[in-house]
Amino acid sequence: MEVFSTASDIPSSYLCAYSVFNQNVSVYNFGDVLVTKDHKTTGQVKIISGGKTSYIDYVGKGMLTATVQGPNSESPTPNVILKTIRELSLNHINGILVIISAHSKDSLSFGLAVERAINDDLHVKFLSVSEDCGKNALSREQQKSSNQSGMVLIYKIAGALSQCNKSLSYIFEYCTRAVQFLVSDSSTMRQDLFPKKISYCQKSSSDIHGNNFLPTSGMTKENLQEVLTELLSNLIKNNKFVLSPGDICILLINNLGAFKRQEEFVIMGIVAAFFEAKNLQVVRLYIGRYFRINDNVELNISLLKNFDEDLVTYLDASCSVPGWFPVYQDAPILKESVIQSCLRRKCRLSPPIKGPKLRDRLSNVIQLCLQFACDALISCEKMLNKIDSEIGNGDTGSKMRSIAEVLNKRSCNHKLNLSYPFTFFLSLSKILDHTVGGDIGCVYSILFEAVANKFGDYREDDEISFNMWIEAMENACNALKKYGGANIDQYTVYNPISACLDTMKAHSNKECNPIDVFNLGVSKAEDVALQSIKPGCKYPNAEAHAVGIWLRATYEGVKLKC
Repeated sequence: MEVFSTASDIPSSYLCAYSVFNQNVSVYNFGDVLVTKDHKTTGQVKIISGGKTSYIDYVGKGMLTATVQGPNSESPTPNVILKTIRELSLNHINGILVIISAHSKDSLSFGLAVERAINDDLHVKFLSVSEDCGKNALSREQQKSSNQSGMVLIYKIAGALSQCNKSLSYIFEYCTRAVQFLVSDSSTMRQDLFPKKISYCQKSSSDIHGNNFLPTSGMTKENLQEVLTELLSNLIKNNKFVLSPGDICILLINNLGAFKRQEEFVIMGIVAAFFEAKNLQVVRLYIGRYFRINDNVELNISLLKNFDEDLVTYLDASCSVPGWFPVYQDAPILKESVIQSCLRRKCRLSPPIKGPKLRDRLSNVIQLCLQFACDALISCEKMLNKIDSEIGNGDTGSKMRSIAEVLNKRSCNHKLNLSYPFTFFLSLSKILDHTVGGDIGCVYSILFEAVANKFGDYREDDEISFNMWIEAMENACNALKKYGGANIDQYTVYNPISACLDTMKAHSNKECNPIDVFNLGVSKAEDVALQSIKPGCKYPNAEAHAVGIWLRATYEGVKLKC
């Protein structure tokens, strides 16, 4: 079974399927012709285009009335084009405007069809869109076989004028004038860029996380700026018209798959800086993937000089086509939008005093437990790194040491309030988030933040009890599970702490010594950490094992002082 039709007098299967996707259009039963469903009910001038390049995404209200596509990436036949013109002219007196790129061979087929339509006394005009800036990086042969992206702007202008019930002559003359101020240039990014800068790109690959690196494209911002500067310079120094300081421009950047969406904004920044340096004002900048030009072109930029005060109004007019990307630019794009924060008070690293207070002896226990836990993690750095290297990056020990050193330093400098659990644990959370960062810093920040929040719920005159510590630990487990997506099948920080909590809760009502209950919980956490060995591995999960280490050290501090 053939997937695509080869006959020129029946519609291709992809166009029929497209009419299912876009239910504002239909397919004629002759050739590859896509047309708006309401074309018979509107009295405005009708706009036709087409050719080898697919323009089907621009058929709809506010742009094209119909597009005539060629079979198998060939130009459509004059007979199919003429039949389309005749169909659209039936009981229609306002006329048809045919818009074709001057850089393609499609103009011959469409030109012949238009001449025959005129001989049939049909009201038709033919607009050839030339966008050559006179300094194009593409060869002349490549230009002849490819279209340029500025066609989309002409479609938009013509469609908007038609919606405003302008006459065919007016639309033709206005669009003809627009073409006189339209230029485009293309780049084969890989050929233009990599032969010049391949050694530099290889050198820069080690800095993949730097601000100047575009990861998917394999190029640096400086390399990209060089290529863009050449393209933009060709546009403003074109042979069609003169651009003077203060002139207003519209830009359309057609990204044909060379860049990710985030990288498009890097391009926008470079373009904005270029035009600002030239004292040229860009009032509209469109960027995205509009249509394929040819297999070589990866980036195409079109520049339209603002020649009429209503031009931007026509470009901003509403339309309902999938291929047009509306923009929300009321001010010139060279003006960055940065607003000042309304908050005047800076975030305090040292939190306020809140909740119940520990007795002096117990606050000393807290300090000793913190010191024991930090010392244990520092001494186990190499072991944890070795464990983590089996299936991870081999840096869990180094990360835990970083946390321990930060907290140890604050404690030794007496910069932690040990008397109020709320203040103490909130300080730990803020310190780790501010200094350590990353996933591990965030996990422990959430842990300590949740413990602090629970102590903040109690009154200042409440006596701190063992059950308060259990409730605070339970709040921490709930927070880790809520924000970390942790579950019992993933041996992370959550699982040992959760096991410790469940054991302590099970024995807290049995008149046991709280220290002994804590010991049972720590032992259970250590067992769970050791059970985290995955099939085929020798070692347990490093993060889970680290929890067992600092929990055991904390218990030893409690046992020593209590």
